[in-house]
Amino acid sequence: MDAAGKSGVRIFPWVAEFLSDLSGLDGSRPHALFEFEERYGKGYLRGVIGRCWIHMGGRALDTFRPVLRAKTLEHILRENPGGCARELTDTSHFHLDLFGNYIPGLCSGLAIVRDDVGKALSDDKYPLLNILNAEGIRGLLDFTLREYGFKPSQAGCINKCDLCTEIRFFCSRRGTTGHRNSARGSSTTTGINEEINQPRPKERGMTTECSGPFHRSKLRGIKPVVI
Repeated sequence: MDAAGKSGVRIFPWVAEFLSDLSGLDGSRPHALFEFEERYGKGYLRGVIGRCWIHMGGRALDTFRPVLRAKTLEHILRENPGGCARELTDTSHFHLDLFGNYIPGLCSGLAIVRDDVGKALSDDKYPLLNILNAEGIRGLLDFTLREYGFKPSQAGCINKCDLCTEIRFFCSRRGTTGHRNSARGSSTTTGINEEINQPRPKERGMTTECSGPFHRSKLRGIKPVVI
């Protein structure tokens, strides 16, 4: 902050309440979170949650995972029986990524190309978003279990966003790939291409999208999301 001020760049801290915490540590180098606990006592990290609003998604999941209770998949599904339309279509607070794409619902790893905002999102281009909008986390879980054989890497998750993130990382690691249709025994290309936080040309979006043909039969009856 001092360096920015000397350079003539005006900034404001988010959140100003933590300035006193930062001033208690050596300002010449970055500090790991455990150093704050060493300086201010055990429970510091958990206390941060009560000091400011934190969207428990993206990197925050890994940051606060050690101090939050994990829930079983069954528990999460019971808590979230419907779709995610409320979160995905909420424009009261939103972000744009560095390519100018709209990030719906503050969901790290999801992006809508700027020119598509305000339109019904096609299943061809945004299959996962439309599933989340209409059927929520249960729909996304069922879809990836059925089509890709998704297997959770952890016994429990913090919330539905945690489970959603894990599912999308699973899809990202697969890349755009064909899956085996068990009924016909043939390979079918779905075209789901999800990349988490990887730079890409603006017109393709930054993260979740479908870059190739997508079989509409898998999404029949799902209403497209409109932001």
